[in-house]
Amino acid sequence: MSKLLSKIAALTLLCLNPALVVPALADTPPVTSTAAPATPEIISHISYQRLLALMPDTGITAERITSDDGISYLVGTYRNTSFIMRLIECESVAAEKCTTLAIFANFIEQDDGKISETDKQKINSYNESEIFGRAYFAGDQTALGVDMVISVEGGVTEDYVKAQLSNWTDALGGFLSQLSDPE
Repeated sequence: MSKLLSKIAALTLLCLNPALVVPALADTPPVTSTAAPATPEIISHISYQRLLALMPDTGITAERITSDDGISYLVGTYRNTSFIMRLIECESVAAEKCTTLAIFANFIEQDDGKISETDKQKINSYNESEIFGRAYFAGDQTALGVDMVISVEGGVTEDYVKAQLSNWTDALGGFLSQLSDPE
């Protein structure tokens, strides 16, 4: 016990008198940094142009489409699976000054046109385990889908957006795996 107390006393003495720690360091010149670390740009709105610029780092490819009624969206592809990306919550639709990106993929039931009880159980299981994506029934239960929303409101970095796009590809992959599981 006395050895422990003497070690504690020695450590206390060192904390109170830093000159006792390593006197030779006093002769060493201080380390200085010549370059300040780069501060990432904070974005609080997103556009299709910015999204397209971020995609190569995510494995997603996309093409911008404008419908006959003037609505723009991206058709994205990841590992041969297509999905839609749409900007919402826009201050200016024309300027694409938007704070939210909605991503979704729908799949039509191929068998008899109705979703089976097994597929319903798979969707429930997916929703119980998936953090980012949400699976759903669409088209009077003749289609299945998965979606995710990404918000940049309040300000985020481009790395955050890339990470969220990666979460989407994980969610989409998990959804497709869940549906293809024979159980």
